[in-house]
Amino acid sequence: RSGERRRELLLRQARAPIDAAGVALEYLSLADPDTLQELQPTAATARALVSLAARVDGVRLIDNLLLPDDLGEPPPVRAPGMARAAGARPGVAQPVAG
Repeated sequence: RSGERRRELLLRQARAPIDAAGVALEYLSLADPDTLQELQPTAATARALVSLAARVDGVRLIDNLLLPDDLGEPPPVRAPGMARAAGARPGVAQPVAG
């Protein structure tokens, strides 16, 4: 198994291109995919759920991504309580009114 698994570094790496694009980030989270509890700042984890909300040109975008244990293809699983909009494609942020 390889790949970065330290929470703070993962969040910093995820935030960099968002900031560089000038996107207004509302939140960026790294949580346990089973409990949805935010991982501890010093946690090194095998599985994690990355989720975010951001505004682009006044449209709120939300998305999530499951990081699998082996860094291979993630299984086709959405986080509990997160429904996919009809016709939405996996990995593509969907606008949400609000």
